[in-house]
Amino acid sequence: MKKLAILSITALFALAAFQASAQGQAVRESQMRKKELKSNLKAEKKTLRTLKASEVRATAKTQFVADFGEMPDVKWDRVKSFDVATFTKDGQKMKAYYDSGSKLLGTTTPTTFDNLPAAGQRRLLAKYKGYTVGKVFFFDENEAYENTEDMELFGVPFEHLDHYFVELINGSSRIMVKVTKEGDVSFMAKL
Repeated sequence: MKKLAILSITALFALAAFQASAQGQAVRESQMRKKELKSNLKAEKKTLRTLKASEVRATAKTQFVADFGEMPDVKWDRVKSFDVATFTKDGQKMKAYYDSGSKLLGTTTPTTFDNLPAAGQRRLLAKYKGYTVGKVFFFDENEAYENTEDMELFGVPFEHLDHYFVELINGSSRIMVKVTKEGDVSFMAKL
């Protein structure tokens, strides 16, 4: 009888150990599934953030209408953290740049070399002999808004002021220079 009791107790301990082991295995499998689900969720959230980062903000589109009115030919792009609207107003092709808060930073419009400040024309011709003038455009800062984000054109940050940008061409070499309203000329980027 004593042996039977010991065998029964041993069997109970073995059964309890087996159940504990099985429960431990189930817990480990559950934890692994949770980790896998968390990992998948994290990857999906990252993909969603990337997609949203490339989308133009609805608030920028709303602000554009408030700034310029309804424009039938407006095209939107996301360039880094800026929302850029390309449109035609009064027969003039323009671009409007909006920051991450959907505030208008400024606009660009095509212009000509003749519209550059006289001092800028002289300095440009003297400094870049052998180059011909290509496209010229004017960045008109939105003076009503004190912007804290760096404005960039051609991948190069510049001060939030009114500037002219001039493409210069020499054979296969193309560069962009910046001309201030005071006529100062500085290299921007190689194109």
